[in-house]
Amino acid sequence: MVSDEIDRYGRLYRAVIILALQDAGAPPTREEKSACRNLQTKVRSAIEYLFGCDREVFDHHAHLIGADPDQIRERLLSGENSAQMRDAALTPERMRTLRIRHRWYQRAMFNETKEGA
Repeated sequence: MVSDEIDRYGRLYRAVIILALQDAGAPPTREEKSACRNLQTKVRSAIEYLFGCDREVFDHHAHLIGADPDQIRERLLSGENSAQMRDAALTPERMRTLRIRHRWYQRAMFNETKEGA
């Protein structure tokens, strides 16, 4: 009984992580390309979950499914095309887009910090 419940939660957290990865790698709109910014709400939420202020939640979810969150981030940003990433429905194009979106996120955070100083 408890094992079934753990398996269900594991599948749920895995699905949440996969959806975040897919959202973070969503093709940018024309406006996003022009502004070099993440403008779609689902994309911003996914990037925050994976790399930003919600990263502790992602870390917790990753640990619950037996994964190392830092290793996942490293693989995503290095462009490593592993079988696990392909299993998560992350095509090489989505991984490339995710890396671009991460750079846009970092630039936006830097500009916010700079403006606040």
